[in-house]
Amino acid sequence: MSEGSPPFLRRVVLRNYKSIRECDVSLGPLTFLVGPNGSGKSNFLEALRFVAESLRTTMRQALRERGDVRELFWRGRGEDSQDFSVELHLNLPDGKNARYGVTVGVAERLFVIEEEHCSVTSQRKPEAEFRVEKGQRAETTIPTPPPASPRDLYLTKISGYPEFSPVYDLLSGMRFFNIDPQRIREEALSGKPARELLRNGEGALYVTQQAFRQHEVWQRMHEYLRAILPTLGKFDVQTDQYIVGTTGGAGSAGLYSRDPDSLSGEPRSLKFVLSTDSAPYPSHPPSHGLRVFDAGSMSDGTLRAFGVLLALFQCVDRPEREPIPLVGIEEPEATLHPAAAGVLFDALREASHFAQVLVTTHSPDLLDIKDVDADSLLIVDMVDGQSVIGRADEVSKSIMRDRLATPGELLRQNQLRPESQSPGPVGVETD
Repeated sequence: MSEGSPPFLRRVVLRNYKSIRECDVSLGPLTFLVGPNGSGKSNFLEALRFVAESLRTTMRQALRERGDVRELFWRGRGEDSQDFSVELHLNLPDGKNARYGVTVGVAERLFVIEEEHCSVTSQRKPEAEFRVEKGQRAETTIPTPPPASPRDLYLTKISGYPEFSPVYDLLSGMRFFNIDPQRIREEALSGKPARELLRNGEGALYVTQQAFRQHEVWQRMHEYLRAILPTLGKFDVQTDQYIVGTTGGAGSAGLYSRDPDSLSGEPRSLKFVLSTDSAPYPSHPPSHGLRVFDAGSMSDGTLRAFGVLLALFQCVDRPEREPIPLVGIEEPEATLHPAAAGVLFDALREASHFAQVLVTTHSPDLLDIKDVDADSLLIVDMVDGQSVIGRADEVSKSIMRDRLATPGELLRQNQLRPESQSPGPVGVETD
């Protein structure tokens, strides 16, 4: 797997998006948005997801799934916004930089793209740019540019131009997940999988099957899942033709066969092989000490962890025109035993070497790590009806850097605060 690289998305500027009146933050390879429920953590990820889905489909469809466009506007005390904007600063793979922004408003009760701009620079020198205002091109470096529209993103229209295709591919490739174990169960039992991993975890069958094509990927997933569920021997996918899966040890090789030819079969069900005596799965288990369980019999915590691992490790060795440069995951530790939170943290950190990872959490258990980089935390608080997002204050950062306390311990003690932006601490919540 690849070494760590600079984060794809280095800066996010939001204005008037839901509970976020204004926000200007920098992101790293792994960033945790920490705050209580209702503070606006999910709205931050939602703004990024809105951009990705608007590019991947259309803005009409992205808005349709969210209701009326006005539902995305910030509402304050005696002040209602009439538009919202998202601006993203990017690091491109070839060493260039890019900036993309869009402002969405309302005209005659319909949404309108008030302004959209994109610029690509190399060594701080402009290489390509465009700006569109209400469906009219204001600037462009394209010799024969296509027409603009007030309700269609211009970046989608010019995504085939080499100057802008990397920006489009990377922004539209961002993926966001809020794994629902029940949806994984239902799909695994129905045998009708989605062809990609969807936000709720549907598509787990298909993505698991694809992971088996990459030995290192499914090996790492298996190791992490074994650390969370010590009785796990293997997890397998039943296809039209065969059963394919991981190997839990040399002694288990005869239980199921992993035939490369079977990988082309249609995935039908998901199986987990467990040790029946509740002891850690041995290296050479007797065959009578194992039992096969379908996804419907697995716990919420196990299936959620499984879905999170799929979301992370599907990013490895993607096709050039189908990158997943960033993965956002909401509350990955939910329904998971606190003792397994450290394993999950390790998986998130490893994944940040091949994709940028954003995580929302209010769990002290996930943050009980001594060597957490203080700059990897964004503290989110609700102040006077609006979300405040910022780095931890200097006192908190000093305590973490000196390893006097973990972020989780500070969270339990209500001592984790955003720098100079919030009058009070962000407290710990329990579901």
